[in-house]
Amino acid sequence: MERQKKQLATTNEHVNGKTVTIQAWFRDYNSIYESLEDRYKFLQTKRYTKVVGETNYKIACREIQKAGYATDPQYPIKLIQIIEQNNLQNIDKQAMISNISVSGWAVEGWNFCIAKGLMDGTRPKDNMTREEFAVLLRRILK
Repeated sequence: MERQKKQLATTNEHVNGKTVTIQAWFRDYNSIYESLEDRYKFLQTKRYTKVVGETNYKIACREIQKAGYATDPQYPIKLIQIIEQNNLQNIDKQAMISNISVSGWAVEGWNFCIAKGLMDGTRPKDNMTREEFAVLLRRILK
């Protein structure tokens, strides 16, 4: 098993009601894919059971902070603001309505690229997933 790379960085933590600046180790990844895969595994631990599968983003934001993810007591408020400023809650609504994990247009693009021999359908190890590439390519070719 490969050892996880780390980077030492300056960060602000909240301890006993005060903000303190410390040096802390953060995980370092070779790609966004590695980061997302590790985040998925991280959130599958018992500590985050109230977060995973929560359909109300505001509750999820509060629960992740309660589980110890962030020391900033304002973390849920800040996270909710970011979600709402970027209308990210609408993406959740679309995912819940569709009731499928991958949209039809993504599947169509993916299958098109496999049929054309542009990819073999295996999972990527780079910054853009092959599904994303397939969908972009399919849109360009339409």
